[in-house]
Amino acid sequence: MGAAANNNVGDLLSSLPSRAAAKDELAPPRPSQPLPRPDGTDDAPYRVMTNRRGWMIFSGIIIAWLLLASVVVLFATHWS
Repeated sequence: MGAAANNNVGDLLSSLPSRAAAKDELAPPRPSQPLPRPDGTDDAPYRVMTNRRGWMIFSGIIIAWLLLASVVVLFATHWS
């Protein structure tokens, strides 16, 4: 509208490093497997999401919400 469009996109793109070069220079390579623990123990049993663990997390969330709701009710009844 007010200014004429300049087609300098090629100049801008040529001044940037290529994606492959930027990726190799900036980021360290990712290991294909998890790193070993220093104490030599394996934490594989703790990474498994079991049904019991899922219910424990769910019950913890429910208890946290109930505690929060009780605090809100106590404050609401105290100041009203």
